[in-house]
Amino acid sequence: MARRLLVALATLAALARPVFAGECPVAGADATSEAIEQAPSCAKAAEIYGLCTWGSSMDIQFADAAIRKCEVDFLAKLTPQQRRTYDRAKTRCGRKYARESGTLYRSFEASCSVELAKSYWARMAKAGAGKPKR
Repeated sequence: MARRLLVALATLAALARPVFAGECPVAGADATSEAIEQAPSCAKAAEIYGLCTWGSSMDIQFADAAIRKCEVDFLAKLTPQQRRTYDRAKTRCGRKYARESGTLYRSFEASCSVELAKSYWARMAKAGAGKPKR
């Protein structure tokens, strides 16, 4: 019973989020993917992703574009240990809802991975901001 209530609340939160956060600036899957790919930064790509999620497995395509946008800026800068930690965290995003069925859970997995990539991007950007430019 509690599990069903939790799923219902999560579903409502996912559906209500666009109402409170703003609206997707584009319409359609191709336009959404293109907007994410053309975003000027990881933060903007993640924002567009968040505004344009469908709550379905389609979000995997959008997430992949946002994650690529973020990873291009930080992945090569990670130490081998940081890279292993990042990869393990990505795996945890997949495992988190692995036993759940339905496309909404694939959307949750995708959103987890986008937030992870965005947090690493922000952390690496912050670490790089403190270093003098040569």
